[in-house]
Amino acid sequence: MSKFKCTPDKAFFIVCSLLSILLLLQNDHYLTRYIISLEKAVEAQHQPPYQDGPRVKFIAYPHRISLGSGSSVQCRWETIDHDNGTKLATLIGGNAQQLDYTQRTALSEGICISPTLEQHLHIFSSTEAIECLSSSSSSQLIITGDSYMKQLFIGLADILLSKHVSKDKEILNSAQRNKILTMSQHLIEGRRLQDSSFPSVTFGCQPEECYGKRNMTICSACINNISNQLLNNVTWVLGVGIHSVSRYYQYTKRNGPAINSTIHEITTFLDTQRQDHQRDLIFVSSPSYHYNADYPTQHERMTEFYEQLLPQMIHRSPFVDVFQATDSCIWKNCSVDGSHRKRFVNRWKAQLLLNTLCEVV
Repeated sequence: MSKFKCTPDKAFFIVCSLLSILLLLQNDHYLTRYIISLEKAVEAQHQPPYQDGPRVKFIAYPHRISLGSGSSVQCRWETIDHDNGTKLATLIGGNAQQLDYTQRTALSEGICISPTLEQHLHIFSSTEAIECLSSSSSSQLIITGDSYMKQLFIGLADILLSKHVSKDKEILNSAQRNKILTMSQHLIEGRRLQDSSFPSVTFGCQPEECYGKRNMTICSACINNISNQLLNNVTWVLGVGIHSVSRYYQYTKRNGPAINSTIHEITTFLDTQRQDHQRDLIFVSSPSYHYNADYPTQHERMTEFYEQLLPQMIHRSPFVDVFQATDSCIWKNCSVDGSHRKRFVNRWKAQLLLNTLCEVV
């Protein structure tokens, strides 16, 4: 049976092809399990998002650049009682009866809003996120970068789909991360097949063109290639850091030169994309790195990287600062390994991105 082969001249080509697919599934245990898990995820049902909340709109480049960064967005994680009418009126523009699944879980799991943004930050429902990212019909959102950006994409997918993909299974390693990323992309593509107005959100430049392990000129070429092939406008969301710093550190063996070289590479990339290509590109900071015995110098090195990168971003908006929110999350359930966060934190990072792209009207 392993030598069974379909050829175009066979009379029952369709039946033959189906038999080949069945053989593939029978012999590929991983693929079979993956398809089953994907089907279960599609079948999962949650309460649909409410329809009566405030309307939102997509803000074109340079988007909402007033959210701030650095010390101005330092925040404290908290959970919000659904009966707290004053808080709900500020955060969602409504009351507890109007909370959808995404908003209810965010308030119960934890949110982090700096005092300077209490009157400006909005917790988007799934309906609002869809409306915002669909309201610019000629725009496509492409997220790219390192593993932290993959997790941000998964967090955004959870919001758009109004469910927690793969039953909110925590991401403990790169294999799980890539599997849930692929599943999230398939589910979004499935929704778009059902409804063409559903947001076009993808993770681009895979596997590692924009991961930071190679010079950003590789990433630039990938972004240019994809953008030139698409007829629609594209909003790019990129985040790199740890692998770029590590790449330079291998040569210098000193934090200072490695950090300086990384910042020069990133800022040159951003300036080229925005000035030479007029590219709509949002840069997302690296997270805070809490101490990990396996990487004892990582916290110090990446904190220094963030602090030196920050002033360079002031004139290179838009910039989404997730360092402060991840740095202040000290609950035991905040992180998997000190740098990769639990999924509720990644959903909050996605809310910060939505607050950069979208505005309640």
